[in-house]
Amino acid sequence: MALELPPELVEAVPLPAHLAEPLLAITLTALAIIAVRKVAAPLIAIISHRISGLVKLIGTISSITVGSVMAYSTLNLTFGEAMIMAVTLGGAIALLYTPLTNMLAGDILRMTRTVREGDVISISNQLYKIQKIGEVHTLLVTPDLRYEYHPNTMFLKERILNYTKSGAGLVTVNVVVNGRSVNLSDVKLIMLKVGTDVAKSELAAGRAADVRVVSIRGDEVELQLRLYILTPTKAESLASLILERIYAKLAESASRAYVGAHARAT
Repeated sequence: MALELPPELVEAVPLPAHLAEPLLAITLTALAIIAVRKVAAPLIAIISHRISGLVKLIGTISSITVGSVMAYSTLNLTFGEAMIMAVTLGGAIALLYTPLTNMLAGDILRMTRTVREGDVISISNQLYKIQKIGEVHTLLVTPDLRYEYHPNTMFLKERILNYTKSGAGLVTVNVVVNGRSVNLSDVKLIMLKVGTDVAKSELAAGRAADVRVVSIRGDEVELQLRLYILTPTKAESLASLILERIYAKLAESASRAYVGAHARAT
């Protein structure tokens, strides 16, 4: 496959003859990838995110493959030049491997829709809400509103529990207590009883409520109540009500032990 540069371009940018055509092939490959990912795919996403992800994935791989073949077919290298080219290409692949695999992983996520923006997920017992699936990284938000960026490949390697797709809403209520001034078992029992009593009619079958230790900072212990409810739209109002009831119970039983609390509905 032979590529020819326009005479005007050759005169404006003088290049060695054996480099002009490979550089043109590389430039066309880059333009093709940009056109697919930044023009065609966003337009298709208006109709279907799955098809958009598929177009990105196939378009990127095809452009790189065809561009590599075009560039190689125009080369007429000696053995020494071929060795230098191989070393250079190997270095480029090593440098671009991580961002390229993350980019393709993002395309796979959009195509398969295993996770979507707005989904509430759990990874290694840590809750997150997916804020945005980017080209290379995905932005996740924790229940205490910390923003974390994770590589897209993580979603293809880690075991992920998607609460949103499970059809149940998740309510979390976090309470911080003074571990030296209160019995943690009593606090856990209060949180569990209040939560299940308030959300009794909305609790999802087969999904037990639980209270776990989230963190320990000196004397302060952070506990988290997790409830699964049938109607996700009611999660926010239930979280606020449960938090108020837990606060009242803790204030009655051990006011000195209570440090702070916050609730989050997802």
